[in-house]
Amino acid sequence: MTENLLGQTLLRSRFRLSDVQAVLYLHAWGLRPIGQGSDPWILSGHAFRLAKRLGVEKTVTSSHSFGKEFLSSRRTWLLLCAS
Repeated sequence: MTENLLGQTLLRSRFRLSDVQAVLYLHAWGLRPIGQGSDPWILSGHAFRLAKRLGVEKTVTSSHSFGKEFLSSRRTWLLLCAS
């Protein structure tokens, strides 16, 4: 199931914030101590590229809106940069 979701994000031409969050979740899941799962560096890079395409990084410097989606975008970007 997770590989299917990851494959969908690679093939789509339009992305959603939930795609970035899902790949970021897969990235954290890949950091298991046993070393099983996908390569976390590939997943974090993919999540970063998706977020840049969506312009999520602009939420950090913007103060125009503080709606639910805006705050979710900001939180996702900050979590991505911290990972």
